[in-house]
Amino acid sequence: MVERWWGAPLLSVLCLLASGCGGGSSSTHAGPSSSAASTAPATTSTKPTAPPPATKVSRAQLVEIADGICKQVAVDFKGGAAGNQFAEIARVAGEHAVIEERAVADLAALIPPRALAIQWHTLVTGRRVLAQELATLAQAAHEEDSSAIVRLERSKARRTKTVVKLARGLGVDECASYG
Repeated sequence: MVERWWGAPLLSVLCLLASGCGGGSSSTHAGPSSSAASTAPATTSTKPTAPPPATKVSRAQLVEIADGICKQVAVDFKGGAAGNQFAEIARVAGEHAVIEERAVADLAALIPPRALAIQWHTLVTGRRVLAQELATLAQAAHEEDSSAIVRLERSKARRTKTVVKLARGLGVDECASYG
């Protein structure tokens, strides 16, 4: 009976992980901390990296750079489809959390025009919370805590809707593509 209760939510989490779990779309990473020649996907190492320097950008630059960052997140996420076991969910969610945290650092380093600042910072904050929820999901799966997984799934679904709406409003379409 217990297995049937958490089976459906667990399957939903697997779908979220396989489709991106809060991260963008596909292609190259053009963030402030990467060079134009750097097209290799981000690794899933937990080695901390220095935050990128703050970069003041125009609206067009913001869209171009942010879309590149979100495309790379999607590319990096595609390599880690989760299985149906807690251990596999924990592994993939942990890897995705690291990738998303790196992307958030790059996005946070972009200083948008003043007229877009509040909306931009709200978007970055939403993505930061999604990255934290991925890390928490990994821990919940490691602990085989199905009720925490269900709570996180609901929270991430609500937050993802907000982030998608903000990204579309800013014109950062790649950052609005989830799954």
